[in-house]
Amino acid sequence: MSAIDPLTASRSTDQVLVDFRPAAERHCGVGFIPGSLGVPLPDDPAAAAQQLEALCGARIPVLVCTSGTRARALVQRLAPFLPEPPSFLEGGVLGWSAAGLPLCACRMAPAKPDPVEPRDLPRMLAACFVGELAEVSLDRDIDPLALLRLAFERAGQSYDEPAIDQLHRVLDHAALLSLELGTPLDRVAANLDRMIALLPPPAEPLSRSA
Repeated sequence: MSAIDPLTASRSTDQVLVDFRPAAERHCGVGFIPGSLGVPLPDDPAAAAQQLEALCGARIPVLVCTSGTRARALVQRLAPFLPEPPSFLEGGVLGWSAAGLPLCACRMAPAKPDPVEPRDLPRMLAACFVGELAEVSLDRDIDPLALLRLAFERAGQSYDEPAIDQLHRVLDHAALLSLELGTPLDRVAANLDRMIALLPPPAEPLSRSA
């Protein structure tokens, strides 16, 4: 079983932080780690292992919960069903915060008179993320808008007509791509906070898809 300390996890590019807490817990309480993917896993360990493999590919999944206790136990349950056991974040989100690393705000967006329309999300995301992506990719042959479209694809959503209950998943993938290109953690967290404040709370039953 491999525990990854927060500072090491924050610098790694070959791992994926998988926050398997329920959506309500992820977006309330202590908050969540920018660039982590919010994916509540099924109770069946074989199904959970299959979902992790599909989500992370060749990258190492690092399981995240609030304190690290549930993640450590889940690693033990998943180990027989994976070629290599996943890692877990030592100390969880609390340990990340104690290390002085940024978190996204712990709030559920209140109901708004004019909720975000799914068709508006690409424009809103472009305003938040494409400028950042362009800045960190100046010396590379990278199209920031193509990367934004990739975030929609990884979230299983149409760029032109995303499902409103899945917008938080698109944000997770956009944030992870931004981090992979070298955007500082605090700036990714600030962008996520701006976007989350405009969205309705994630739908708990639908957030269980990978």
